[in-house]
Amino acid sequence: MIRSIACALALFVSLPFLCGFAGAAALAPIAAAPAAPQANHPQSISGVISSIDVNQRSFVLDMRSGRQVTVRVNQNTRIAVSGQPATFASLAIGQRARVTGRYDSAQMVFNAQSVAARI
Repeated sequence: MIRSIACALALFVSLPFLCGFAGAAALAPIAAAPAAPQANHPQSISGVISSIDVNQRSFVLDMRSGRQVTVRVNQNTRIAVSGQPATFASLAIGQRARVTGRYDSAQMVFNAQSVAARI
């Protein structure tokens, strides 16, 4: 009985070495897909601007994860394009942007404190 427990324990401990570390990684749980922005927590998101709504002062950011996030800009939002101070009108479809702010889950909008875009 003790011998069979010892053998089972030895096999369990040596399994990563027998399968190689790649095999051990295959046994690990699969990582979850990147999450949507967390509500009311300051954070940064990045992606490509895919559409702009001038009337709403907002734009849609296509993230690498495949998610689309609506970003709202207000009069206090700091905007820069290629490292230079800019205005909302300077933003363009196709620009890569990094946005810092907070996600409003009730309105499903990311309220931007700063936008750094590049051509």
